[in-house]
Amino acid sequence: HFQKSNPKILVIIFVFMISTLVGNFFVFKPVKAMMIIWGNIYGTIREAETQEPIEGASIELFKVDALDEVWDMRTSNTQGEYAFEGDFFGDWLMKVSKPGYLTQSQNVIVNSWSSVTLDFYLEPEAQEPEIDPLILQYEPILYLHPDETYQPMNVEAYVGHCSLWDSHGAAADELLKDESILNPVTLDDLNFEGIDSSGYYLQFVEDLAIKWPDAKKASIEYEQMKNNGEVKYARYVIKMTDKVEETGEEYIVLQYWYFYAFNDWQEKGGLNNHEGDWEVVMIFISKEDGQPKYIAYSSHHNRGRIEEPWQLQYTSVRKSWDSSEVVKQNDQVISFVGIGSHANYPNDGDNGIHPIPGFPDDRTSTNGLHLDNTNWEYIVVFKENELPKWVTGYRGKWGVFVGMWGFNGCNHLYPSQYNRFTEPIKWAGVDKVGQQTVWETGVYVLNFIKQETELVFDEAVNIGTTILVDLHDEIIQIGKNIKEISFLPHFWDIESNLENNTFNAEATFGYDPEEIDIMGLEEKFLDAFGLDGIQNLWQKIPSVIDLENNTISFNTTHFSRYAIGVEKWQDITDEVQVIKDRGWGGHIEKIIEKGKKFLEEFTGWGKQDLTRRVRIRNKSEEDIKGPLRLVIDSIDKEGVTVKDPDGYTFEGKPYFDISDTYPQCRFIGDEKEIKEILGQEEKNFRRYFPSKLKDKIKKIFQDKGMPRIICGKLIEKKPEIAPYIEYFLPPKMITTSQLIEFDSTLDQKKPLKFDFEVKILNKVAEE
Repeated sequence: HFQKSNPKILVIIFVFMISTLVGNFFVFKPVKAMMIIWGNIYGTIREAETQEPIEGASIELFKVDALDEVWDMRTSNTQGEYAFEGDFFGDWLMKVSKPGYLTQSQNVIVNSWSSVTLDFYLEPEAQEPEIDPLILQYEPILYLHPDETYQPMNVEAYVGHCSLWDSHGAAADELLKDESILNPVTLDDLNFEGIDSSGYYLQFVEDLAIKWPDAKKASIEYEQMKNNGEVKYARYVIKMTDKVEETGEEYIVLQYWYFYAFNDWQEKGGLNNHEGDWEVVMIFISKEDGQPKYIAYSSHHNRGRIEEPWQLQYTSVRKSWDSSEVVKQNDQVISFVGIGSHANYPNDGDNGIHPIPGFPDDRTSTNGLHLDNTNWEYIVVFKENELPKWVTGYRGKWGVFVGMWGFNGCNHLYPSQYNRFTEPIKWAGVDKVGQQTVWETGVYVLNFIKQETELVFDEAVNIGTTILVDLHDEIIQIGKNIKEISFLPHFWDIESNLENNTFNAEATFGYDPEEIDIMGLEEKFLDAFGLDGIQNLWQKIPSVIDLENNTISFNTTHFSRYAIGVEKWQDITDEVQVIKDRGWGGHIEKIIEKGKKFLEEFTGWGKQDLTRRVRIRNKSEEDIKGPLRLVIDSIDKEGVTVKDPDGYTFEGKPYFDISDTYPQCRFIGDEKEIKEILGQEEKNFRRYFPSKLKDKIKKIFQDKGMPRIICGKLIEKKPEIAPYIEYFLPPKMITTSQLIEFDSTLDQKKPLKFDFEVKILNKVAEE
């Protein structure tokens, strides 16, 4: 081929090749220079200060128009060198990272028939300061559920995948900073000192049709972050001092904060989903003797709003350090983290179940990931007087949320109106612990004003007696029967050096009537309850309600844990008349045909002798509202059991729910009006009249038959001329009946006679 070519062309080609090789060797090799070779990218990775090469650095290559996917990757060699060789033409983003160094990114453009040399000079990460030994000594151990999707992470990585928005009063939310790899949102962007940032929020998942948390998309993005090595098991810690204002008692407070990218509680059977959530466990150490006294756990479901009815929920669960409810490993408490909710619990509950009145149960486990000092990857320790601006200045949301709760950061006022970051004593309720010691004779009464408690003793209290009253403003979650009672969101722990049963005292607690109204309860149904710690049951205590002063009082000979609440099912057996059709043996053929339908329906004849009907009538003029429940309290014959009840009480007794209750009608008037009214109303009424009218209306009832349907209208008629007024009473007079079937292991060829006792319960409170 060369032999057939023009010699002049061959000379030109030869000269070009020689000049290219020489130029490449002598001219185009300097650092950061453009190289005219064949679409390659070369360079070295060095330390910024020492210029020493860095081996093992990761160099990732992204297409500018596809930044969510790594196009190619290299690792620097012992000389710090890397090379992307091939057809790497186009616009690229190069990202260089190495543990112990700050990550760097830079754009590069590679044109046709050219190559680029691009060097990076990495700055080392700041060395972690020495951690206070006290922080490590009491650092909580987190037990996560094995099915948990999210773990406590480094918030910096989360923020870098978010956009920042302002929702202040505009028709549409304003985008302040978009999500970007080239210019990501950082914690420095959350410095809003002197600016009202309460309407700002971060958005983790960007392609939301509406501002509604998307659990599926969030989990995909989170997994990508984990796969890219961006997510680290992280905690944020501050050691500070705080004191009880009334007593001056000082505490060292160790706050351990954990950030979760997403709460998918709804996906795990809970109530809702939301982006971004801070949780915390605090340890309170007495500054006087250096001993730990309390632990406070943030609780997802115990966080509320000021609006009704969520102000009845509280943000912390506080336990004494030596409480039997707290699980510890030496000096480290174990916090059991609810799956999806990330609520912190002092123990694993009832085999992992934590009942929450009014909400779905929360679940924890001992079998999932345990985060302790062997596998934490990242820690940030704040200095008390040198807090970063994103902590002190940002009051916005850390993610998109919809529903009852807005999830804010550390520096935020919660429903208690206390800042849990800067006012931990008030937030955790440590200031609600009151203790008094008797130092003089003749003391009968001890008042604990802040705890809304008064103790009045029958005899003077001995000198040296110490009594501690600890008021917890928390939703009650302990007790096997908590779902049977609507508790006010408070309880009292009372401790003393008095021996049980050596004293008698009247205890009085205060309550807020507004809470009663918000919860839909009635004060007249309030009771005091004491916790039986051995059986883990709340026991009702005979008590007296003072409606004028909004207090409840009861007598006790020992101190325990107490609460105020309403049994959801009140026993109204004494307020109603119970009539039992006792049933007896017999054969259906003996029953006259005319009465067959009536007898089958009302007495149970023809259904063997194991069917009974219980009729209930109200004996009072009091309103009986809400569903009724008929409980079979006892059966006097062994071998007879209830067949197919609707359920069983907590004590295991069968019951039937009665929903079709009707008001009775009373009539006062003359015989002429009776026919008129009966003609206007439905057929088949049962009416109860004054005895003097019975004979006059007897024939009317005989004509109409024995009905079951009870009227409920209120009709009041006052004719111009006396002597009568006729009434259809409102639903104060209820009447109903319930058919009950029994089973028996006894010989049923003979008529079976047995009796049973019932209780009638009225539901007066909902969840």
